[in-house]
Amino acid sequence: MRHRNLRIALSAFCGLACVLLLALWYRSYWTLDLINRCDSRHIMTTIGSQMGTVYFAHFDAYEAYKGTGNSYATHGWEYRTREAYALKQHFRWKRGSNSLSFNVPHWLPAIVAILVGAAIWLPLRFSLRTLLIATTLVAVLLKLPAISN
Repeated sequence: MRHRNLRIALSAFCGLACVLLLALWYRSYWTLDLINRCDSRHIMTTIGSQMGTVYFAHFDAYEAYKGTGNSYATHGWEYRTREAYALKQHFRWKRGSNSLSFNVPHWLPAIVAILVGAAIWLPLRFSLRTLLIATTLVAVLLKLPAISN
């Protein structure tokens, strides 16, 4: 009985996460929402949403903002909102010597939330047919970004 209640709670959490991601997706076409933090070493961490894309950036603000007039003053987590502007890439991964940033469309984490919520109800024992179907679905999903380019 206890495992069943845990499954229900996790399914409800995943469903709520999916609905909130869809609402953020809709809002992202008009508004840029971001949460950022700059620590004492001027390392900026930013999580944002705009134009149908969720992004994460972790970089040296002192080097990135040098001469631009942007502030790299130390502050805790803060929320900002602005008018959205177009992004060039919806799928992007960039790793530098002291930076990391990536963009993914909103639908990707929403699908992950749906899959996690549904996967916990799958039986722990499965057949070879189930394994082949799952492998095929993973292969198709991995090929999707290459098809869209």
